[in-house]
Amino acid sequence: MTGLLPLDQMLVWYMSPDGQIVHLSGEPLAGAQGVWLGPDPDGLGSAEVESLFEAAARQAGETWIGNKMGHGTIDLQLYVEAESADAFRRRWLWLSNLIERRRPGWLLAYTSATGWRWLAVRKESFKPALGRDPGPRNWALFDLLLIAESPLAREADDTDEWSNAAGSGRGDLYLYPGDSEWPAWPQFVLRGPGRFRLRWAGNDVEFPMLQADEWALVNTDEARPTIRSRDARGADRNLWPDMKPGTKIEHPLPPREVSRVDVKVTGGSSQSSAWGTVAVQREGLV
Repeated sequence: MTGLLPLDQMLVWYMSPDGQIVHLSGEPLAGAQGVWLGPDPDGLGSAEVESLFEAAARQAGETWIGNKMGHGTIDLQLYVEAESADAFRRRWLWLSNLIERRRPGWLLAYTSATGWRWLAVRKESFKPALGRDPGPRNWALFDLLLIAESPLAREADDTDEWSNAAGSGRGDLYLYPGDSEWPAWPQFVLRGPGRFRLRWAGNDVEFPMLQADEWALVNTDEARPTIRSRDARGADRNLWPDMKPGTKIEHPLPPREVSRVDVKVTGGSSQSSAWGTVAVQREGLV
């Protein structure tokens, strides 16, 4: 493919954990590797969200209390073809090994209306739909079932950066998790020297002192909160034990609005800086 992407077709690619891409749909590359997408793919369009309710005695109806989102599934039919029976067998094995269970790869989709979206997936099953010996024809149709631990697809992250070049010790970041209904947990990278304090979305967090050659990664996700630093020599340390007792990051960024992150650094210099990023998530690849 050269130049602009085609506007009248949907592209579907698979990227292996090692970065190898299989072009499943979208001319002119679809089928060039002997693999292309069959009819009626299932699961590309939405995530499965279950509403949870509770009820009390003598209550009319039920009260909605939240959502539950399990893993996602995507069912694809793939045509595999080669120039000989031996080449077909090797291509079959190549494709099956490329889509792993142990390590996630990526399913990517593009349309002119939605742009690029991607989803981390693992192989659940890869079964040939053999009605007869594929050898004489050197092609067969396969049923590929993919599992997505987190069924929300991703778009390009929203990012912002602030630098203390003017020496004021104060600044701000603006982060936008997109126009979907899902809140998001941002990440920050803080560059020393200085003691940073960040305030956003109801959170107010002060971090331990960073040296001039030290960076800190802050992952605010409630499922795996992380605050670690690394210096120019590659030595890293866990900063949670150095945080004030009882420190919690309780609130994600609200959806559909731009959030301001107030940044303050004490004991900083002109090289002190803060960088923020937040995932933009969608229900479905297309």
